[in-house]
Order: sequence, then structure tokens, then C-alpha cells
Amino acid sequence: MNITLVADNREKLSGIPGMLANKGADVTMMQLATGDYMINDEIIIERKTSTDFVASIINGRLLKQCAGLRKTKM
Repeated sequence: MNITLVADNREKLSGIPGMLANKGADVTMMQLATGDYMINDEIIIERKTSTDFVASIINGRLLKQCAGLRKTKM
């Protein structure tokens, strides 16, 4: 099975797209409207550090992001 991975271009500094590419993954960088990573145009992943996760809960952003992920048509 061929896996197509799209990483949001704002994730480049995390080092994760480069690490995945070094492991042989085919990684395309582009700005995603929702999420940080998209796999095979079927799965969207929102990556968070523990600090960002807690802050997102406190300020309500997490629920908005979850709602945005649910509305995404794939």
C-alpha cells in the first residue's frame, strides 16, 4: 500500500516531516486548512505538544479544532 503524506508547511520547524522523509516516506509540504498532517486524503492529524494541548483546553480552541476536523469533507 502506498502512503501519501501531506504535512502542513508550518510543521517544517518541528522536524517531523524531515524525519519521516529520511525514513523513506513521500512527504509533500503545503498549507492545510485543517490539521497538521493528512494521510492518503483520508486521515487528518492535529499534532499538539502537552503544553499546547492544555492551553487549547483552557482557551476553548481544542473544541473548535475538533469541530473543524469533523466538518472537513474528504
